[in-house]
Amino acid sequence: MSSLRAAVVGASVSLGISILWATGAAAGIHTWDVNEVFSNEDGSIQYVQLWEANGGPGEVNVGNGTISSDTQTFSFGQGQVAAPTTNKFYLVATQGFADLPGAPTPDAIIPAGKVPFFATTGDTVSFGSFDSWTFAAVPTNGTDALNRSSGTVANSPTNYAGTTGSVDASPPPPCYSGTPGASSCSALAGCGGAACDDADASTHTDVCTEGTTTCAGAACYSGAPGGSSCSATAGCGGSLCDDGDAGTSGDVCTEGATTCAGALACYSGTPGVLSCSVAPGCGGTVCDDGDAGTGPDVCVEGLTTCAGTTSVPSLSRPALGVVIVLLLGTALAWALPRWLRTRS
Repeated sequence: MSSLRAAVVGASVSLGISILWATGAAAGIHTWDVNEVFSNEDGSIQYVQLWEANGGPGEVNVGNGTISSDTQTFSFGQGQVAAPTTNKFYLVATQGFADLPGAPTPDAIIPAGKVPFFATTGDTVSFGSFDSWTFAAVPTNGTDALNRSSGTVANSPTNYAGTTGSVDASPPPPCYSGTPGASSCSALAGCGGAACDDADASTHTDVCTEGTTTCAGAACYSGAPGGSSCSATAGCGGSLCDDGDAGTSGDVCTEGATTCAGALACYSGTPGVLSCSVAPGCGGTVCDDGDAGTGPDVCVEGLTTCAGTTSVPSLSRPALGVVIVLLLGTALAWALPRWLRTRS
């Protein structure tokens, strides 16, 4: 009996020691809760803030804790923190957060391979087996966080040392405003070379200029009128040009070639008062209205009319004959008497 009693006592002592050890270990970590989460839109900048919620001064094992989401798990492995731990915070964050101006130094950095750590559309984040928080969509405007007790709040992360900060992870404005124009870019660093539209149909490959709001492209049209005055660069097709031919309108560059050609002939080439095109820009094109008594003939803008701007004095054939007869009669009346006198 004495041997049996000794065995039972020994087992009881061992069990008691194990229970005390486990209780002591749990006592050093179990009062930490998930208190606040923060994320930007793509989840590259996130933090999870823990809070010692029970006023425990000896919850020093938080640095050896583990957080998990529906898809990720991360064990800190930072060792024990210094006591007292009463109502302090422990900050776990991504490197993207740590790099932001105003960010307090995180107590543990989430590895890059576990980023995003939680889903911004809603997730469950747990601290070991001690606490778990299921939340809906998280603000992603880059300035607000989701607090467990207060809901949406301005972010104010705090690390274990008590350093509190505030970050701005809102997305920068786009390099190109989306509205075509010569000043449609952002002057933010890094925007140089971003595609834009300078609203000039005679340019191609429009890009933003670094450090300014300028959007500019290379010229598709050389500026010197002619049938080969365009650039063969991709995208230049349809750019306005001048083929040097007054008889065409709507001159544009041909895609992939240096050719500049008018899409429409302003003057048909056949003399007549209706020999012009109504195409925009045809007004003033030289034509022939078929009337020798007018000139110089030009097309009228927006009409098929070809008309001379001034009248050229002219005589009809009958009128010309009368003039000739009168001139001959006058000459004869003047010369005949003199001829008769010379005969007498």
